[in-house]
Amino acid sequence: MTEPKYDGRLDGPVHEWFELSHAHYLTVPRSVLQSMPVEWQTRFAKCLRELDEALPWRPRAGRYWVTLKDEYCRYVSDPFNDYRHADVWTPEACEHARKSHD
Repeated sequence: MTEPKYDGRLDGPVHEWFELSHAHYLTVPRSVLQSMPVEWQTRFAKCLRELDEALPWRPRAGRYWVTLKDEYCRYVSDPFNDYRHADVWTPEACEHARKSHD
C-alpha cells in the first residue's frame, strides 16, 4: 500500500490560525458571528455548508454545550450568551465585555 500524498491540510491555515494553543474546538458565539457584515456572514455560512457536504462530522446523537469557566474552573456568566436579545457587537463593546469578566 502506498502512502497518501501529503497535501498540507494538518499544518495549513487552520493549524496556523490556532497558533500554539492545544484547543480541540473553535467556539465562536453566534451573537459575535451575527455582528459581522452580511457579506462576511454569507461567506462563512457557505464554508459551513461546504463542510457539512464534505464530511459527516456532526454527532448523530447529542449536542455540544459550551459554558464559560474562569481560571479556577468555576462557572461564570458569559456576556456573549444571549443571542436572541443581543445587539450588534462593536469592537468597543466586545472589549468592555471581556474586561468586565477578567
